[in-house]
Amino acid sequence: MISGEVDFGDHASTDFGMVVQKPWDLIHPTADIDPTHIKGKNGDFLQNNQSYQNVTETFNLEILRPPERGWFDWERSVTDWLSAPTDPDGRMKYQYLKFTADPTYVFKAIVKDPFTVTKDVTSDFVGVCAIPFYCQPFQYRIDGIAYIPLPDSDVVVGEENGLLFLIGTSLQMVVSLCTSMACLTRLRIWKVNFGLMVLLVILMMQMAIYTIHKLIFLTLILLNCGRVRILSLLLLKLALLSLKLNTNQIGGG
Repeated sequence: MISGEVDFGDHASTDFGMVVQKPWDLIHPTADIDPTHIKGKNGDFLQNNQSYQNVTETFNLEILRPPERGWFDWERSVTDWLSAPTDPDGRMKYQYLKFTADPTYVFKAIVKDPFTVTKDVTSDFVGVCAIPFYCQPFQYRIDGIAYIPLPDSDVVVGEENGLLFLIGTSLQMVVSLCTSMACLTRLRIWKVNFGLMVLLVILMMQMAIYTIHKLIFLTLILLNCGRVRILSLLLLKLALLSLKLNTNQIGGG
């Protein structure tokens, strides 16, 4: 039975005439725990190192060798494909390993042990290849590893948390405005000099403008995502109304 191809690095197994055999099993990692037995005590003392060990995923692949290539050339090309790249310091680098049986996730893997080829005695073009991939203990979601350029400044919020952050920012702005208004009231009561009051007003306005900017930015994100449009507009209006009321009070004072 055939279950598809293996993608590793910049090539797939089908580029070399190989497809994965079934059955294929997912190997689960072993926790990195050091047990120590103490005589006279039931149970071992466990030192948990908070990590997992690598796993070896071995794929058995059916070979249908291209007729224009001899076996030696074919094996050399597979060796080049499976060779791990190195960084400038000479350290081996993991590459992404993906297979059609589990298309949502990938491993980070290298091939540290040689692959083996068993040729079919009845045909010069057919055989079986076993490739042991040495993998990190965790798989990675494909939609979570794509590079996303981030701006040099401002706030970046994921879709899942955008609404909560918008509500929190609105509440933070309202609380900040109320606190500033209370400070102004105390300044009037204590009759502090006019220059200090003006400075406090300027700082409060800068804080409010910055907060409004963040609210508008986050609202646009939510509107572009097509979610909670009405709630986003209401929160934005609330923020603008709060700023207007605070400005009127400052002017009236």
